[in-house]
Amino acid sequence: MSSAGRTDFYDMPQLDSAALCGLFDCAEQAGGEARLVGGIVRNWYAGWALHPSAPDAHPDIDMAVNLPIEIMASAAQKAGYSVYETGIAHGTVTLRKGRFTAEVTRLRSDSETDGRHAVIVPIESWEEDAKRRDFTINALYLDRHGQLYDPVGGCADLAAGCLRFIGRPEKRLTEDHLRLLRAVRFCSEYPVLQMDDETCRAIFAGVASLPMLSAERVASEMRRIVTGPAADKMIGLLHEMGVDKVLFDTPFAAVTNGWPHHGLLKEGLLSGLIGPVAALGLQCEPGQRAGLAKRLKLSRADSRMLAALDKELTRDAADRLCSDAWQQQAFWLKDAAGPRYLDACVMSGTTADYERLRQIVFFTPPSCPISGTDIEMTYHTTGIRTGQALAALTKRWVESGFTARRGELLNQDISDDTNTDIIHRSR
Repeated sequence: MSSAGRTDFYDMPQLDSAALCGLFDCAEQAGGEARLVGGIVRNWYAGWALHPSAPDAHPDIDMAVNLPIEIMASAAQKAGYSVYETGIAHGTVTLRKGRFTAEVTRLRSDSETDGRHAVIVPIESWEEDAKRRDFTINALYLDRHGQLYDPVGGCADLAAGCLRFIGRPEKRLTEDHLRLLRAVRFCSEYPVLQMDDETCRAIFAGVASLPMLSAERVASEMRRIVTGPAADKMIGLLHEMGVDKVLFDTPFAAVTNGWPHHGLLKEGLLSGLIGPVAALGLQCEPGQRAGLAKRLKLSRADSRMLAALDKELTRDAADRLCSDAWQQQAFWLKDAAGPRYLDACVMSGTTADYERLRQIVFFTPPSCPISGTDIEMTYHTTGIRTGQALAALTKRWVESGFTARRGELLNQDISDDTNTDIIHRSR
């Protein structure tokens, strides 16, 4: 199948065509052939953005070669590419030159799968290599001359907006359970795609196998699902499938309770502002959010975020976030202020204002005009008393709307604020 009439592949934005051509040269000089495969070919053929939720990102380059990966790696290294044996046991290496990165894999078939990993068998057939891939739209190959190869009907499925497994869906999901979440993720990232009935039945039936997946792989897919333009629909689908209870032991209550901000998930608006982890956390009831961090083995920063979202939001704090004095509450909540504003709107029964949410997320307060050194010199404190006094005066500064000046603050008696022995300003 020819790609004639389409924009030249090498004119794609952000693509280092010289570095790419160099890899084609390496394969040919080593006595083989290289072809691009997967997402970059799919997106180019369909005319989709390189990545719908991050259009300016550098494209992921996947390449297949019909020669031993060690030979390809050696040829690339001689041509000035850095070689990383990221998956050498599976016939895969990562090659880099400058900002250009490509994952190169030898043609192979997979056997003796255990639900996530497989025994790799090197092959010479491009058609057989296509059959071991997950979806038809991911099995399109493009050679250096722009010739497109479609062994399993991916082009027709792209035209129909159909996400379809190669072969029987049940078998493909048994081979690799992660494909279930990948199917949902593709439909979130590319709203034009719909799963056919056979695929839908298979993924509903395969939910019970998801706990076999590593937390890290689940977290990676969930981040991308909640970031996609169709995140609202796919979060609803995951709940309907029972994925939330199976993987996280808690339902996405935001779906069942008619969360008033569900529409913000569309087009990746919510995750684009507050981040995918917070957006995912808000789908669960307060008290259940911090548990996501443990189940997904998230970073300390993400764990702290979810723990903050699990704390009780007082009525006073909620009222402040929904008022013109929101800056004062946002100062104390820091990075959690945005998602807490959405919680506050739920408490007050109001619909979140998107512009207000943006203001809260990007709010940067002025620097407090006093420091610990100022406290020590003015009040002759040390240690914990210095911290208590600084906290008390910082609170007064915030309550002033960040307008109180240094001299005004340091001229105050703060003994009532610190609950310690009397702390007076030195005379």
